[in-house]
Amino acid sequence: MKRGKFLIWLVFVGCMLSGIALYLTQPATMNDFPHPLHGEFRFWHGLFVFLSLVSFGQTYNEHIRKQIKKWRSTPDGALHLVLWLLLMSSGLLLYYPPMWLTDIVSIASLHWYFGLLLGLILPLHILRHRSKAKSTRNKFHTVREQL
Repeated sequence: MKRGKFLIWLVFVGCMLSGIALYLTQPATMNDFPHPLHGEFRFWHGLFVFLSLVSFGQTYNEHIRKQIKKWRSTPDGALHLVLWLLLMSSGLLLYYPPMWLTDIVSIASLHWYFGLLLGLILPLHILRHRSKAKSTRNKFHTVREQL
């Protein structure tokens, strides 16, 4: 699973960095020309998003399905899953928006804020549960050594 965790981190960091670069290189107004690297960052962001969907499927199969019963004890996991789903939905709505929705809210801003929130919550979620898993493993080994 170490390779899977490395892939998830690589994809996560790639999505975050390419998303931030894409945001920083977008034109200020509709009349401005885009930054010369805007298309390149869009390509890399799309590539990492595709890989993130694959890694999300892997994570769902190996981790999320097993943890759904424990949602009451781990609300950060539920929040994390909801943010992933909102980020995927808003990303899809960037390309296929209903006209009534674009009059109400800026989908690009929502997508940006969902991405920033996910960028804050994923490392906290991993660190929180990593320390619990290590303490559980240490307790198991201590009890086993006493026997």
